[in-house]
Amino acid sequence: VRMIVQAGGSDGRNDVTFTVGSHEVNAVLPALEEVRKKIGARAFLYDPDVAMLSVVGEGLATSPGTAGLVFAALAAAGVNIDLISTSSITITCVVREADAERAVRSLHEALKLEQEP
Repeated sequence: VRMIVQAGGSDGRNDVTFTVGSHEVNAVLPALEEVRKKIGARAFLYDPDVAMLSVVGEGLATSPGTAGLVFAALAAAGVNIDLISTSSITITCVVREADAERAVRSLHEALKLEQEP
């Protein structure tokens, strides 16, 4: 599991979302179905058409506004964020795979990653 997020629903149930590598899907899907039955979950959904983008840096926790800059850059590029996870050194966004290249370009430009020091 590369990323996991839990969200409470208004109906008293929780949604748990996680990502795994595409090479792990065949092992994960049968296990999920087994767990779904065991805990009485309504369903699980699988979406193969997503990509994870991460901005990583030790200074993220002490750099106010970086998350806003990341989100604004993606919005300006027309990239919808399906899922967000953060830590003190990472901002990770799950986006549609079809938008991934445009998202990376917009982040490079916004964060000035391709400029000479």
